[in-house]
Amino acid sequence: MTPPAGVTMEPVTSAAMKAVGHDPKTNTLWVQFPSGKHYSYPDVSAGEHQALISAPSLGKHFNRVLARKH
Repeated sequence: MTPPAGVTMEPVTSAAMKAVGHDPKTNTLWVQFPSGKHYSYPDVSAGEHQALISAPSLGKHFNRVLARKH
């Protein structure tokens, strides 16, 4: 599965993920992992997306906050 048109995947500096994007229309977080596969996570607000990409460690933040939610 790939992100829909209009969702910009921003490259991130992380060993855990390659790129992150957010669809504000559906509140869906999109994550591309180092394997190249994309995964979607529903019910993620723009604020939660911003907190993820601003975190000192994206992988730790993702696992601590978002992975538990899903």
